[in-house]
Amino acid sequence: QQLRILDPEGNPLPPGEAGEVVVSGPQKSWGYLHADGRVEKLPESGHRTGDLGVIDRDGHVRIVGRLKDQIIRGGVNVSPVEVDNVLLRHPKVHEAAAVGVPDRIYGEEVVAYVVPKSGQSLTEDELKQHCAATLPEYRMPKRIFFVEQLPKSAMGKILKTELRRLYTRSAAAQAG
Repeated sequence: QQLRILDPEGNPLPPGEAGEVVVSGPQKSWGYLHADGRVEKLPESGHRTGDLGVIDRDGHVRIVGRLKDQIIRGGVNVSPVEVDNVLLRHPKVHEAAAVGVPDRIYGEEVVAYVVPKSGQSLTEDELKQHCAATLPEYRMPKRIFFVEQLPKSAMGKILKTELRRLYTRSAAAQAG
């Protein structure tokens, strides 16, 4: 079994750099059965998982998110999971989710949605100061919105597409 971390062009990345996890070898599945009955043979070069991962210097793999959720701000890749984890370390935060939203200058900008812990008051500035202690400026959320709950699937997964729609609707409402 072989596991590689590749950039978008299919080139291997060095330890510490995030890229798509690709697996190959005799133990991997030979194909994929779609719901409509179509069978898709997976390439011999490896199965692109859609997961973003990093291999550390000891060879351990850490999954840092999904490729489709990655934020590209000014040509720099930002993992929303990294931003989420920093926000979740704040003692007044119950849940948090960062997403990429359209931006005229950077292509995408980082925004976050936060559910404060019950009975806690929290400000955007307080959370931005908390993030600034850990995150570089380009990974900082430009805006932090407070919500009562995050949209989730039946399995409890945060629906980031719904958060992007919520942002688009609120931006349209402010513009109109």
